[in-house]
Amino acid sequence: HRPAFAINLEGKGKANSKEWLVRSNSGYATNAYAKFAPSPAGFSFGEWVFNNFNIGYTDLSVYRRLGYHGLDLAYVHDSYVYHTPDDNVDTVSAEGLQHEGSNLLSIIRGVAQED
Repeated sequence: HRPAFAINLEGKGKANSKEWLVRSNSGYATNAYAKFAPSPAGFSFGEWVFNNFNIGYTDLSVYRRLGYHGLDLAYVHDSYVYHTPDDNVDTVSAEGLQHEGSNLLSIIRGVAQED
């Protein structure tokens, strides 16, 4: 029996760089990211920040309440463009999308095929 697992893709900055693991709500989810993402990037204090400061919610919050293991992956570089006229497809790079897509697909395949 595989645990319920959700991955939320956020865009809090320009999609011109790598996406980051912003938070994870379980050891299972964190280990899946570390094990299967070919180019992992993240920081360890994201979960603490979300729990201790009122910085808002992500779509993953719904799945967390349902008990899913989950990852919030987000573009965080150049976050000043978020919800501004500069937050548009012209700031997206092929490299940024490739990085996220490669990590995402590898995580999904790894979790799906894991015993």
